[in-house]
Amino acid sequence: MQKPSRELIQAFYQNPTLAFSKERLESYNYSIDKHYDNLVLALQAGKRIASLEIYLRNKLDFYF
Repeated sequence: MQKPSRELIQAFYQNPTLAFSKERLESYNYSIDKHYDNLVLALQAGKRIASLEIYLRNKLDFYF
């Protein structure tokens, strides 16, 4: 694998949209803020789902 050039690395620092695919950004109307908002929402839902999973697993373990 070839090491990325210094110019490419600097371009990523200057324009973070380069880190995402065109298709992904299109679904957020090219807004990284909307993408990050969606990530926050997914993390919040994930914590609740994980807690529910632990509760149900422990409840089933208790019954069986």
